[in-house]
Amino acid sequence: MMKRSIFIAVTLALPLAAQEQSSSIKTGYDYLESGKYSEALKKFKEANKAEHNQCADCFLGIAMVYARGEHFADAQENAQKALKFSRDDRQRAQAHNLLGKIMLELAPSDSTHWKQAEDEMRSAISLDPKSPSSHLNLGVALLRQSRDQEGIEELNKYLAAVPTGPAAEYAGRLIENPKRARGAYAPDFQVVTATGDSLSSQSLAGKIVVLDFWATWCGPCRASLPELKDLTKKYSSRNVVLLSLSADDDENAWRDFIAKKQMTWPQYWDKNHHMAELFGVHAYPTYILIDPEGLIRQRIKGLNPQQSIAYRLKAELENLVKSTQVR
Repeated sequence: MMKRSIFIAVTLALPLAAQEQSSSIKTGYDYLESGKYSEALKKFKEANKAEHNQCADCFLGIAMVYARGEHFADAQENAQKALKFSRDDRQRAQAHNLLGKIMLELAPSDSTHWKQAEDEMRSAISLDPKSPSSHLNLGVALLRQSRDQEGIEELNKYLAAVPTGPAAEYAGRLIENPKRARGAYAPDFQVVTATGDSLSSQSLAGKIVVLDFWATWCGPCRASLPELKDLTKKYSSRNVVLLSLSADDDENAWRDFIAKKQMTWPQYWDKNHHMAELFGVHAYPTYILIDPEGLIRQRIKGLNPQQSIAYRLKAELENLVKSTQVR
């Protein structure tokens, strides 16, 4: 059973050019883009207080922090506040866009939310027709409703505006196969591991894949290492593949760590955070379980002191292994 859909790999444009932002807001967005969510939240709230709690850009930033942490109810509340205090069409458009994106994630299998998301995106486009991300999100909302021709038209508008944009590959995959928007299909990818081997979604087709998004500076990631080692020993490497993807900035530190800890399964240095962005990963550790058909079956974020990673993966992984008879 699919636990959650992958968070849509779409990046909203930052609300203002750097020179137009207050110092706190600019710093908040810098923190947001680097994944430092607690620091970002603090800066946005600081800036909002200075604006007597009526700062639309601050509420947008707060909503984005909560959305990236998958706290969608809080994200929705703050996006609505951003809409309330917006002073121009640009701010209102961004608030509608973010609200629509949140709607797509609140209930991934609820068609009512897809129509609400569509309405929010259309409101955003009416206020700011040139916003690429609004066309992209509208395209996803339409594909979710099986309105493929309309959805593809919106995706093509996104690609025409930003052919090398952050979600260009994602949009292209949806155009190629609109069904990807209706199921939690893993995006296509290709990496070269620390040992020089090439791994891709194509080469791993038909196998069960566990993606481990981690970093050497992440305490919970390090704590889960023994369990991941046990995982590689328990299941056949030919049919169950564990791929660890590091968010480290220092390649040498990463290579030294994996050598010292004897992490002998496939390792990839995600130096530009391309894979993290592709899979919508904004917290570490994050574990993603992909079935032989390429569907994301489970998504686990963070370390639970009461339940080990192996335990949390166990039921779904064993069901997959049993159903495909690859133990």
